[in-house]
Amino acid sequence: MGAIVLQAAILILGWTHPLPAQAADPAERRSAHDELHSRYAEARLKLAELDLEKATLLENQGNGRLVSDHDWRRLRSRVAVLREIVEAHGEHPHGTGIDGQRARARAAVKIAEADLAQAREIHDLKPTDFTDIAVRRFEAKAEIARLRLALWDDPENVPSIIDEMQMQIDQLTDHVVDLLDQVENERVSDSNRP
Repeated sequence: MGAIVLQAAILILGWTHPLPAQAADPAERRSAHDELHSRYAEARLKLAELDLEKATLLENQGNGRLVSDHDWRRLRSRVAVLREIVEAHGEHPHGTGIDGQRARARAAVKIAEADLAQAREIHDLKPTDFTDIAVRRFEAKAEIARLRLALWDDPENVPSIIDEMQMQIDQLTDHVVDLLDQVENERVSDSNRP
């Protein structure tokens, strides 16, 4: 008898207090949420493509070079990375975090190695204008980029979400400190930048 009363109460409550819209079909809700993540990734890609297009227009309209080789590499790399992230969202709408980090790390390696090759070329042509220390700085930057990629590609690196977040925070901290050092030491550290 108590079970019948409980069932009746649940039916009455359900009839008078319908479930909120957010508790509707989870598959529907997940689909809309996944679509939002995909649209966000696509919007970021669109902005990167527009930045690359703007640089191309500036270069074509200007008198002489306005965009450095380094900046071209970064612009193109950003577009490539974001395309990879958009594709990854097709398989994992929320992303794994690691997919994006690996894509960024691969792009950073390409940029660092191209910067290093250019630095060596300039040093070979004008060793007095572009010092050995400047080349060794680019070598160190390329090594850091390769090691960062190795960290993300390490098969033993199966981090929990907290570990993954901590690794991203640590690397972001490294980037911020590097940028602060670069700004503060602009005259000394990057006077011979290609």
